[in-house]
Amino acid sequence: SSRPMFNYFTRRCVVDVLSKDSSEEEGLSGVRVFGAMNTVEDWNSRGEYYLRNAEGERQTGCLRLAAKCFDKAGEPKRRDYALAFLSFTEIEETDPAKLRGKNGVELKEKLYSITEQLLEARDVGFLNKAALCLLRTGEQEEYTAQLFELYACLSYTQRICEENGNATFPLAPSSHEKKYFGYAAKLFSKCSHQRGAKFDLALASFRNYACAGMYDDCSKLLISGALPINDIESFGNLYQL
Repeated sequence: SSRPMFNYFTRRCVVDVLSKDSSEEEGLSGVRVFGAMNTVEDWNSRGEYYLRNAEGERQTGCLRLAAKCFDKAGEPKRRDYALAFLSFTEIEETDPAKLRGKNGVELKEKLYSITEQLLEARDVGFLNKAALCLLRTGEQEEYTAQLFELYACLSYTQRICEENGNATFPLAPSSHEKKYFGYAAKLFSKCSHQRGAKFDLALASFRNYACAGMYDDCSKLLISGALPINDIESFGNLYQL
């Protein structure tokens, strides 16, 4: 666990602990960032680093650090996008019992608002976060699956571009990309079952299961009959994947 190290840095005043009651502005003023930041580019680069690593137990802390860095870099929009997703993580930590009835309606409206704001960023780094927000609404599952798949594909493509021609093919999806292909596959499969084994959704599910390396699920999908491949055209669609 990183908790002992975090406590050490807190005692050394390298980082600050923020209260949940702090306003966004007050909270950011109390965030300290590791390392010397001498230029706007340094702040922006560090913000992107924290944003990429905002997952799991580090998610909340990384998002606060990312917002702080973007603020220092003079990137208010990216700061606000990071803060928007931070508000989503706080919703995730809320007791589900408190989110029923009227509170549930207000929550859903807030989730749609956050999703819209993150999509407005038109940025790969926020696309998966927008999809996670939309998933939490329990609605628009096919569209959410499309966002997950799009994010994984763009992340894969971006990784190839960053290799500057040095990528070795075939290049397998990373574990991070496989995770989102898996999310997409399960949602497409769910939507397909709900609509009577709809072929295009089953095909999308198969494609994403394959990209995620979930080959047992690919086999189950074929055995289930959700992918009728007893004619040339249907087999051709599957083969082209």
